[in-house]
Amino acid sequence: MVTVGIDLGTTNTVVSIMENEKAHIVEIDQSSLMPSEFYYNKKKNIRQVGKIAKNRRLMDPENGIKSTKRTMDSLDKLYSASGESFSSQDIAVEILLKVKEAVNKYLEKEEELVAVITVPNNFSTSAVENTQQAGLRAGFHEVTILKEPIASVLAYGEAIKHDHATYFVSDFGGGTYDIAVIRYDGVDYEVLATGGNEHLGGDDFTNAMIDYINELIFNKEQFDFSADTIENNILLQSLFENNKIYQRAKARIAEKAEHTKIVLSHQSEEDIEILKLFMRNDEIVNFDYHITAKEFENYPKTQRLLGSFRKSIEDVITKLERQNLSINDIDYIIYAGGSMNIPQVQNIVKELLPNKTILDNNLDTIVAIGASCYDGNHIKPRINYNLGLRVDETKMSVIIPEQSQYPIQQSKVYTTIEDNQTAVDFEAYEGNVKDNIYDQSNHYLGTLHISGITPQKAGKPVIQVTFSLTKEGILEIVAVDQLTNEKYSTELKIK
Repeated sequence: MVTVGIDLGTTNTVVSIMENEKAHIVEIDQSSLMPSEFYYNKKKNIRQVGKIAKNRRLMDPENGIKSTKRTMDSLDKLYSASGESFSSQDIAVEILLKVKEAVNKYLEKEEELVAVITVPNNFSTSAVENTQQAGLRAGFHEVTILKEPIASVLAYGEAIKHDHATYFVSDFGGGTYDIAVIRYDGVDYEVLATGGNEHLGGDDFTNAMIDYINELIFNKEQFDFSADTIENNILLQSLFENNKIYQRAKARIAEKAEHTKIVLSHQSEEDIEILKLFMRNDEIVNFDYHITAKEFENYPKTQRLLGSFRKSIEDVITKLERQNLSINDIDYIIYAGGSMNIPQVQNIVKELLPNKTILDNNLDTIVAIGASCYDGNHIKPRINYNLGLRVDETKMSVIIPEQSQYPIQQSKVYTTIEDNQTAVDFEAYEGNVKDNIYDQSNHYLGTLHISGITPQKAGKPVIQVTFSLTKEGILEIVAVDQLTNEKYSTELKIK
């Protein structure tokens, strides 16, 4: 069997395998980074993944799908291509099938492959399970889920492994910002604190650049390129023959925005040039603008994103302080994720965590490298959210508190509120809230249905609900009637 480390990213997917005790990146379509994109055109019988899919999406945006990792927690969120619907898990399967094909091609033979797929530390339990299922659906013999910050530490191996060392991992990818403080004591890797922002990533900076370019076009040409469609827009209809041509123009703006964002991560200025943007009065209209990194940094939407990045680090520092730890206890800062190339985010890290040794090699590939190095190391992860049940409109009963180490099993006792009640429905949630307080920002996991309760007066039944969080972060729930010691049917419908 061959172990394959897979960084299944929002923007790109990276694959690594171990050869002669050394990690090796498996190139897909002649590149170490494969765009996490899917293109499907039923009429032309075209089904593509990766670089080719991205190129086709630019010409035919309506049949291209990207950035689905952000909705991995919900199979109800569907994407459309060529009149068919796909869940985020479906797209992950397509990407992983391409990965399998590339690995077997590299090995020059069909092998039984074991996948170690990385996920953000702040992934919900349902997102973790959906990722694992995608790997199994793609045909991997076994699928292990590994948190991305831990993979980043493992990637550096003996180079930074001392008897006692503490690492601050800042993993800023395309779709999420992931933070973990990890201590190695010579035997175990213990996660001391976690944090980040599951809705903050490099894609958001790209979207900010798109918005800025659209504003610049509006100021120059006096029409709004941010509209989703030309429908009910007389001005746009006068410039574009049909909506498909308009969507292609929007895709070209998005491509230029992504390119400009990347360039400004390495240099102080760039020329934005979009030729043949549209036709007006039988004349070709081009767009060009000279932008500086400082100018984009001062754009209000960019400032808000940088503020969210800063707050994520400050929150983790606060969590450390609750454990009587401080930034002085940190030995290394590890950068991971291509978005850590953004100078402004690097400056924030250096400001909040001064005078630390920073490791920033292989930002795009380090997570996959670490995944391929994983050999069942002694790891003590922590959960990033409270897990519990909503017991009424205003209360959430926390069963497993945030920052708990796992695997873990915790129980609480509940009862009925009506006489002769034979069934109870509990809604399972996760979120960063205190016990007995329900917050609308909590993430709904599903409904726990308990049936077959012995009819009795309200408050008499004693139902013990147990939450078990596996080492891979997958939640299992069991309910038992303590009066009869019988285990009744339970069902968690993961959304």
